[in-house]
Amino acid sequence: MKKKDDGAKSHPKLRKAIKIILIVIAVLLALLIIFSLVTFIIHRIKSGKEFDALKEKGYYSPVSVGDRSLNVIQFGNRDGEHTLVFLAGLGCADFSVGERLMTSPLEEDNLVVFPNRAGYAYSDDTEEDMTIELIVEDYRAALFAAGIEAPYVLVPHSIGGLYATWWESKYPDEIEGVVFLDGTVPQIDEYAENPDYTYGLGKGGITFLAKMGFSRYLLSMYTMPYLDTYSDDDGYFADALTVKTWESRAFFSECELCIENAEKTYGALVKNDVPKVYVSASFAFETVEELLESNKWMNRVIEEGDLNEEPYPTSIEELDDETAKEYNEMLDFMKEYRETTLADYIDSLGNCKLINLPGDHAIYAEKPNECAQIIKDFLADLN
Repeated sequence: MKKKDDGAKSHPKLRKAIKIILIVIAVLLALLIIFSLVTFIIHRIKSGKEFDALKEKGYYSPVSVGDRSLNVIQFGNRDGEHTLVFLAGLGCADFSVGERLMTSPLEEDNLVVFPNRAGYAYSDDTEEDMTIELIVEDYRAALFAAGIEAPYVLVPHSIGGLYATWWESKYPDEIEGVVFLDGTVPQIDEYAENPDYTYGLGKGGITFLAKMGFSRYLLSMYTMPYLDTYSDDDGYFADALTVKTWESRAFFSECELCIENAEKTYGALVKNDVPKVYVSASFAFETVEELLESNKWMNRVIEEGDLNEEPYPTSIEELDDETAKEYNEMLDFMKEYRETTLADYIDSLGNCKLINLPGDHAIYAEKPNECAQIIKDFLADLN
């Protein structure tokens, strides 16, 4: 009686197919290892050159704050009339580069300081959670260690507005004034979510891939293109600072705690007489014409950044009925936001003036001269 065939042992074709599959898997794995090794080596070489270039241009100036060092970048006049401290938005490691178009006119008469939070650019990473208490105390300790004495004029952008609000509420004697550049308001609605840039890999997984150099392949997708108003060096420095930041656990911890930090800020907000001005940009539009005008900037970003997006309409004639309806709904929403959420925040701050400057959230890049003039006028009023 014939023995029944059983499994791959009795099927030469199946054994051959499995062998081919295993060979293909081994080859793909070997290629992946080689690709990863080459990526890592290139990343390390580039990182070394970037560090040397940034250090030469003044973008590396670490100070000790206990068990770690923070990078405190300084430009301008150390003996100037005011000390302007710029607080970056979430993930804006290139803030000290991107804002130079705006700060350059201010640097002759003032000291301009960009303290980097833990994990940002060349500040040391930390295993501690990036609570608002830690962030603000780090700022204060870093400025003290750098020999930069209060009072300060804080100039926060985006989420930096939360940190400035906490700072001037807790330590008003240290703050001469605040200029919010489209700052994040601390009133968080029930639908808000913390941003997640780890894509399910967790802080450990994403930072490991960044340290291997894979983050360099994502720069064009997740960073704002530096337009012709900036130099080639500026774009180079900005990319270098961004890549370095993606390697830090602290940045992703800050993302996880955005809502908690906002809620803490709103709960701790103290109305006071510290002079303040809030520059509203992304919610400042009042007419369709203003939206269309700002679209010209967005189209430059799309074109010069080689982004795979359709250009936005820039004239009434280009608007179809559906887009016109969408724009008017946006304007209604912005008006309601200004009259409710933003108005409540500004009133809660005390002694705060609202200035509408319609434009991109990175208003310092789109309209640097206008922002610089607002800051100059604010400083003149302080004097």
